[in-house]
Amino acid sequence: MRKKYNVRPEIIKLNRALRRLESATVKKHEGNKSIPPIFIIGAPRAGATLVNQIIASAFKIAYIDNISTKFWEAPSYGLMLSNEITPFESRVIKNILLHLD
Repeated sequence: MRKKYNVRPEIIKLNRALRRLESATVKKHEGNKSIPPIFIIGAPRAGATLVNQIIASAFKIAYIDNISTKFWEAPSYGLMLSNEITPFESRVIKNILLHLD
């Protein structure tokens, strides 16, 4: 049974409009497979979210967040929009200091 989500009609229209542009973007970068995807999998309460946050703050990588999930037919545009709202530079986890005394 398929789960139904409440999605605003404007978001559905935006996805349909961006679908063609997404296809062109994917074809343009099709040969660029130098960086493999990273999958972080873990049981609940095992620290997978923390590992994800540390990796996302330590490296300049894209990851699926709540904004990018709204662009299921154009994920690269969702990731670009997410990065415009929260740039890589501001994602750094600040004030994490390890002191060994």
